[in-house]
Amino acid sequence: MVDFVSALQRESARFGELVHNSDLGSGVPPCPDWTLADLAWHLTEVQQFWGEIAGRLLADPGDVARIARPDDAELGGLFDTHAAALLDAVTRHAPDAECWSWDPHGGTIAWVRRRQAQEALVHRIDAELAAGAAHDPIDPGLAADGVDEILRVMMSGVPKWGDFTPDGRSVALVAVDTGHRWDAVLGRFTGTSPNTGTTYDEESLDVTDDPIDEVTTTISAAAADLDLWLWGRRDARSLTIAGEPSVADYVRTVAALSTQ
Repeated sequence: MVDFVSALQRESARFGELVHNSDLGSGVPPCPDWTLADLAWHLTEVQQFWGEIAGRLLADPGDVARIARPDDAELGGLFDTHAAALLDAVTRHAPDAECWSWDPHGGTIAWVRRRQAQEALVHRIDAELAAGAAHDPIDPGLAADGVDEILRVMMSGVPKWGDFTPDGRSVALVAVDTGHRWDAVLGRFTGTSPNTGTTYDEESLDVTDDPIDEVTTTISAAAADLDLWLWGRRDARSLTIAGEPSVADYVRTVAALSTQ
């Protein structure tokens, strides 16, 4: 079982180290419009927001106090402050304590722990790429959970107002180092959100709880490579693809749409 609190602490510490010791003007390859300073401000805002949500067990995100971006020289210190506050917040409350979440299946401290550990991991990788630094090892269990999160929370699931139409293709993603496997059917998501009025007609997939007997394509790699590929932080050269290569491109397209 993944210790998300320890993971959050570890990934945030590495991120802070890079912010303190690197050129904040460096570009962030996965986020072409950002410098390392922009990345530092982004994760500071994210951790401050969730530190407030978790620390005060807020039910309304509108109650979060907003902060102003400081001069670049102060970003490292501000990040450290809010990273510590977030860690305190998710440690101080029980996992089942309730708080706001954008995920209809979230709404607890346990959900915040998981989401923020994964957020810190991905942006730690971004910071290492910006700094030209060697990658610290990624815990395979944390990476496998990251694959599960992006597939099930970000990419899969159909709201009541939408429809998912399978197109006959399917995929299995296999983490060769941890033994995890995720099966999904590919198709198209359509519908109009009653909340925003936005109409959707886009590529999609739906993860199945039961294995599919004969999938169209199998994508295999170490859990960390799968996780970073889905998040657009690693290219497909780290993958072994058996079946239709176009399915891997399709899955990555859906991941990009789902995490904008």
